[in-house]
Amino acid sequence: MSRLHTVTLENANETQRQILDTVKKKMGKIPNLVASMAQSPAAANVYLTGTEALSKGTLSAKFREKLSITIAQANLCDYCLSAHTFVGGKLGIPADQLDAARDGHASDAKEQAGLQFARRVVEQRGHLSDDEFQQVLDAGYTQGEVAEIIASVAINTYTNYFNHLSETEIDFPLVRSADRVTA
Repeated sequence: MSRLHTVTLENANETQRQILDTVKKKMGKIPNLVASMAQSPAAANVYLTGTEALSKGTLSAKFREKLSITIAQANLCDYCLSAHTFVGGKLGIPADQLDAARDGHASDAKEQAGLQFARRVVEQRGHLSDDEFQQVLDAGYTQGEVAEIIASVAINTYTNYFNHLSETEIDFPLVRSADRVTA
């Protein structure tokens, strides 16, 4: 059971209801993550406005889902790993690519460099050497795209930690981070 109770449309105040309605219209459902975050509309809006802003960036939706999977695996977040694997599948990303993303791997060299960069940012808590930073630029990412990858790490780490601490009940087909030892 979640440590933070989910807010429902029935028990929401007006501000919470607006958040939940918006998410339901966009996604067709209200994921437990958002329903728990809605305990604080400010906390929910950090997530929602951050992901909305990134959706208007230069990185593709498919690559952002792969990034989210890489980050969720690095942070051992089963909720986000399950959610982003589900969403990635809905976007048409083949299952083998979703699985490879867990380890920061991709068949495309540029994509792999971006996933590996994100993974190192998580594992090293943002303390990368000049050479490690230069590798992602050398792979063909612009400085703006690197900034978006860093923002993706931040927003995904926020949701990963939120789920760890609140013990959010997983409402997507389960994917367990413990099933894989990251290399």
